[in-house]
Amino acid sequence: MIFSDIPRDVLCLFQACVINFHKKLNVWFGMSLTDRVPVGMMTIVYDLQPHETDLTNVRLRRELGKAAAEFLARYCSEIRHEFDQLQRPAEFSIGIEYRFVLTKNSDDADIVLSTGPSSGAVTQVIEVPKDPSRSHPFRQMEVLKKVKENISGVGINRFDIQCVNHVHGVKKRAEFFYQGKIRGSPAQYSQAFVDWLVKQYSKDASFFQNARKEFKKIVNWQKQKDRT
Repeated sequence: MIFSDIPRDVLCLFQACVINFHKKLNVWFGMSLTDRVPVGMMTIVYDLQPHETDLTNVRLRRELGKAAAEFLARYCSEIRHEFDQLQRPAEFSIGIEYRFVLTKNSDDADIVLSTGPSSGAVTQVIEVPKDPSRSHPFRQMEVLKKVKENISGVGINRFDIQCVNHVHGVKKRAEFFYQGKIRGSPAQYSQAFVDWLVKQYSKDASFFQNARKEFKKIVNWQKQKDRT
């Protein structure tokens, strides 16, 4: 199916409905949706830029009308709230994202490339959609909790995580960080990020302290730059 001008939160609901229908069809009647339609037809496709479905977009609000735009904004907010309350199950909402990272572990990959036995050409592409609620399940407070569980007596808070994010460019590293394109989407972190933090601290007990110092240097430099 191809849609346009529909908020991403609603599209994620639609995608979950398709998969739920496929599963229940098999459980209740022993039938598979793939016997009737190609697997590719079970994926909802949208060809648009994130700002085009942003309900604060003036063009979109004008086309929808004030009442419809306000209704959709409230509805999307309710969807995100309920999704979070239910601990983000795939049965409720499915977002398909692709992130390109070089990794030796194929289980961490969105797309796997392989070569033939006798040539260097790519002969096969296996696409593996990832659910960000599974690949990046932690909020900032949960990251702190996980780190403290692994490092006895470490005294860090949310500001320390923010400093690390800024100094080490964490938000540019898809294997560590994910945030949806819709305004107000929460920041999400992976288990790999938690493991990385623990590893950095184990190598250098002043890791978080150094991140704070570097962050303050960056802020001071920016203030001096702004004055000039």
